[in-house]
Amino acid sequence: MQKSRCGIVYTLCFVAVVCGQLTKSPENVAGLVGSSATLRCSGSVLGWEEYVTDPTGGSTAISTEGRVYQPNKYVLVTEPTGTYDLTIKSIELKEGGRYRCKGLIVPTSYTSAQVITFSVNPTCSSNTTNYFQAVAGDYVEYSCERKYQGNLTPKMKWTDLSTGEDVKAKDESSAGTVKFSIVVEMTPSHNGDRFTCQTYFDKPQSQDKYADNIPINNNAFNERFTLPKQTVYYGPQILVVHPVQESYHPKDKVKILTDSNPSTRTYVWLNTATNDTLGTSDTITITASMLRSRSIKVIVCNTIPISPAKTICKEHHLNFTKIGKGIVIVSCVKE
Repeated sequence: MQKSRCGIVYTLCFVAVVCGQLTKSPENVAGLVGSSATLRCSGSVLGWEEYVTDPTGGSTAISTEGRVYQPNKYVLVTEPTGTYDLTIKSIELKEGGRYRCKGLIVPTSYTSAQVITFSVNPTCSSNTTNYFQAVAGDYVEYSCERKYQGNLTPKMKWTDLSTGEDVKAKDESSAGTVKFSIVVEMTPSHNGDRFTCQTYFDKPQSQDKYADNIPINNNAFNERFTLPKQTVYYGPQILVVHPVQESYHPKDKVKILTDSNPSTRTYVWLNTATNDTLGTSDTITITASMLRSRSIKVIVCNTIPISPAKTICKEHHLNFTKIGKGIVIVSCVKE
């Protein structure tokens, strides 16, 4: 008889344990202020509680046996299969933190997850005095930061969209703020370029002792912010004589090709020996007197419209060598 009673007691205990188990644990989730966040839990669930609003770190009940205490804040979806999903409506930054799903019968049957809340947009800036404008050769620092709350630590990744490559970033984060910065040496190829700052989580996260085995759901939050287009001003680049040919004669026209930003440029052709002005456009006609001087030069300049404005110039020499009867070779010496 005693054995029979023990068998009954054993059976009841077994049923109690099974009934109190949670069959699906919630995943850590993240979202922007104003959006919703859903924590999913299944099994024999007693209710949800949070460890966010109590300043002493204690728990506050959200729901019990299918009923939420603040229906304007929470939505509970329950099904006979054991689903017990909690949605936080229009989350606020301060609501980031630990949430716990409790088993129905066994008090120690529970599992926790983190809700990480983020400010809507990061605050991004650069150290240029002009809004996203720079001069080739400048070192420009960009930084992005955003507020968050919760016990999992986010990161930021910077990407140069012109190359698709990640840019090495410096971590300047502090409690409640994630901040990463980059320093880029500006080149003409960066003109019109855009950089993106992406907030993300590593997998798995193990910094929260209440959710150390639960990876953050990157599908729930993997946000990318694209900065405005970068304007890079630069002076005349490589100067090229056009047309390219081995010999030139009097009355042949020579044009200087180059690139700059802005594209408005000035040209001054000079006799190298006397410094007399020979022309003021991008094209010049070769004359016999030029051939006798054996050398001319062109100075190409453009003005960078960034305060304080400055003018950048590049100089190009054309040296004439006479070979045979009336054949002139033009060699270009870049300086």
